[in-house]
Amino acid sequence: MLFVLISCVLLVFIFWKLMKRQTLWRQRNVTQGTAIPIFGDSWKTFLKQESFVEMVQRKYNEFPSARYTGIYRMSFPTLMIRDPELITRIAIKDFDHFTDHRTFFSDQADPLWNKNLFSLRGEKWKEMRAILSPVFTGSKMRLMFDLMKACSDQFVAHFLERSDVVLEVSDAFTRFANDVIASCAFGVKCDSLKQPENEFYAMGKDATDFSTLSRKFKIFFFFLVPNISKKFKFSIFSRKVGDFFKGLVKENIEMREVNGIKRNDLINLLMEARKKELSHEDITAQALVFFFAGFDSVSTLMSFLAYELALNPEVQDKLRDEIDETLISCKGNLRYEDLQSMKYLDMVIAGTSQTTHNMRHFCQKR
Repeated sequence: MLFVLISCVLLVFIFWKLMKRQTLWRQRNVTQGTAIPIFGDSWKTFLKQESFVEMVQRKYNEFPSARYTGIYRMSFPTLMIRDPELITRIAIKDFDHFTDHRTFFSDQADPLWNKNLFSLRGEKWKEMRAILSPVFTGSKMRLMFDLMKACSDQFVAHFLERSDVVLEVSDAFTRFANDVIASCAFGVKCDSLKQPENEFYAMGKDATDFSTLSRKFKIFFFFLVPNISKKFKFSIFSRKVGDFFKGLVKENIEMREVNGIKRNDLINLLMEARKKELSHEDITAQALVFFFAGFDSVSTLMSFLAYELALNPEVQDKLRDEIDETLISCKGNLRYEDLQSMKYLDMVIAGTSQTTHNMRHFCQKR
């Protein structure tokens, strides 16, 4: 009986704390809508009735005359800035006062996640940004072109060897994206079409899969009670995934240092930039950002591109003509500059990118 009473009191206390947090903006004389207990303004997103972008747009239009308004993402109070002049002031003039990103997990819980540039805070963020900025210049990225081209040649060769023409486009492009990231970010050569169960692909899928119940629970629990989630040290990566990528990067770096190997990939660029300032774990964390930035987004864009070209044969014909002309002019040896000169290809990708953007937000509700 005593246990039941204590449990009820604890639940009432937690509910009261959550409700109190959702009056924060009103207490500060900031406009806010009616927030749903626990779920805040994100309840429709949680129920898949609207995408995150649609939620932001709905809240943005709720108070059209306000320079800023308060919203609640689950239990997190968030200030939405509407006034362009105020946005410019925060993002540029007063940037030194607004440098930190919101972290999802504590450093103790998942250092591999929290050591990437987008999760670091304060002086650590400034130091890492100063190290990484020279790495991501156009000239340095151009060095990776040959690695990407090799993956493309491997991809094309695989299908030229096949007699059938039926394929699952999304799966094929996901495996291509995996091979490009493996080569450019981790210095690992993969052929995920010929070896569909290779370890790098399996670990990459695991690292970027947020559809599992356990990960959804961890993220939901963090938004609901962040302090408790930090106390229990919830991590975003499984120990198996974390150990795999850390071991891979450590072994790769040590092999290059011992044998004097240089390769035009991210690992090499970070090794040159670190000057003893970056640990193996720091480098692994930055390389993993490539997975989150490119694994799903690249394959999704390519899938929609193939779909749009199939629906619009006149666009497909015009794009094919440009590709044929470019290959003739460079005698089949495509260079970075040749790719940059393909204006119609750029237009097609830009148009598809907008379509992909709209469709992904639509699909979030389904």
